[in-house]
Amino acid sequence: RAQGLTILENAAREPHVVDLANFLNTMGADIKGAGTDVIKIRGVSSLRGGFYSIIPDQIEAGTYMAAVSATGGEIKINNVIPKHLECISAKLSEMGVEVGIVVGGGNLGQALVNYTNFEKRGFVIKAVFDTNPRLIGMTIRGVEVYDADQMENYVKNNPVDVAILTLPRSQAVKVANDLAKWGVKGMWNFSHVDLQVPDDVLVENVHLTDSLMTLLYKINEMYYSGDEDIHEANLKNGLPMKPMADEEE
Repeated sequence: RAQGLTILENAAREPHVVDLANFLNTMGADIKGAGTDVIKIRGVSSLRGGFYSIIPDQIEAGTYMAAVSATGGEIKINNVIPKHLECISAKLSEMGVEVGIVVGGGNLGQALVNYTNFEKRGFVIKAVFDTNPRLIGMTIRGVEVYDADQMENYVKNNPVDVAILTLPRSQAVKVANDLAKWGVKGMWNFSHVDLQVPDDVLVENVHLTDSLMTLLYKINEMYYSGDEDIHEANLKNGLPMKPMADEEE
């Protein structure tokens, strides 16, 4: 037992150092400054027993994150404290690993989460948010669906580069504004409504109906049979023209 005051300068500030200090303090130690570069320890005559739950190992979790990023795979790491992983998450983002969330866990949102090629291109979906009680708590390819009320806290405490909006257009504008306010800088918008967000927030709009109509138009143009009436009727109804078989001589 060291008597008096011991001062550690340029001390380590990792979460496990703070956790060790908290553990010792619950047993009667007198340690102040853990988590800063100066830790002050005042000697005590004895320590008592106690119960304590240690924090998850952020180094082990970070090792898995780095390994999966390097191999282009996928992983869900449970029982971690996201704030403790901010440093490695930021570095992975610098290396080209982008993190996204899906807002709207319906059929389209689930289809996007199930698309495996995103990870191969360095984009990882970490969470889905919805208001439907039947969806909340389920997992989609290892990605959990959370209550939309948890979205603000999640975005503020986890790195989120892109929000994918697959929710009804009546909700999209407000949600987009909230996400921009919480720091999200990119939105992939499937909600078929123009978003009013700050200029520093990038938005990529996807209008599925317009895209389909463009495709149908191109099919009609490619397979135009020369029958103007049929062509115009089918084009008006959004139906593709089929190529006509050559007549035998």
